[in-house]
This record gives sequence, C-alpha cells and structure tokens, in this order.
Amino acid sequence: MKTAQRRRDAAPVDFELTTLLGFLIFRLSSSLGSLAERNAQEVAGLTLPEYRCLVILATRGSMGVTPLCHALHIDKAWVSRTLAKLVRAGLVGSVPDPADARRTIFSITPKGRQTSEALIARAMERQSRVLDGFSGADVEQLLALLRRMQENADRLKQDEAPGRR
Repeated sequence: MKTAQRRRDAAPVDFELTTLLGFLIFRLSSSLGSLAERNAQEVAGLTLPEYRCLVILATRGSMGVTPLCHALHIDKAWVSRTLAKLVRAGLVGSVPDPADARRTIFSITPKGRQTSEALIARAMERQSRVLDGFSGADVEQLLALLRRMQENADRLKQDEAPGRR
C-alpha cells in the first residue's frame, strides 16, 4: 500500500524519454540493424556482424583484423570469430601477412564477392526506402549533421573518460 501511495504522490517530471536523441537514434539503429540482418539471412544465412565484415572486405579490400576492428568499431575477439565463420563458409580467404607472419590478411573470395554484391544491392534498396521523401539536399544535410553529432559524442566520451574529470 505504501508503494502505491508513493507512486501517486510522486511529482511528475516534465520529461519524455522517447524524445531524447539517443532513444530515437537507438530505435532507428535497431530497426535498420534488424532489417539488414533479415536481408543477410535471406541472401546468405549471415548474421549482422558477418554481413558487415564481408561488405567491408568487399568494398575496402584485403586487410588484417585490426583495421577491420577500427572500420566496424567492434572488438578483436568478435571480429576474429566472425572472420573464422566467413572463412569456413568460403566467403573470405586468409593468408599470412608478408610483412609480419604473426598476422593474417583476409580477403574476399569470388563466392564472397557475389554474396556481397547481392547484400549491397539490398542495402541500397533498403536505404532508398528509409529515405523515401527526402531530397538529395536533405540526405546530404542529414549525413553531415549525423557525422557532426558523432564527432561531438566522440569528444564527449574522451572528456568524460575515467581520470579525465
């Protein structure tokens, strides 16, 4: 009874979580990620991380684990496991790095190229549908604003890092 009484007596706060930028962007990111993963499953039986690794290799060329981690903003262990699955599926090949035999260079295979082309076509179609009703100028402005927000967020993360306050 006391808990119910406290809830009724609590002063309402003039705040709506669902209007926060982080909430809206998370919701959009979740929706887009779900759609991308559904397409990746339909095209090649891939998970979202597998799809992203494959497409990065297809569009940026051969690379090691570290550059792939930087490109995807994902930790090394996850990228390594994902690459191992892609190698087993015949979508990605691997060779020792000629500059450092302790490292491995990953590249797309012909099967991976064909798969990535189908995935990229789906991604472009999906993006076009999400941006339906936006002019070219709207899209350019949106992308510029999102990049600027990301730069601000990165700077804020650095400013609020432990030991920096």
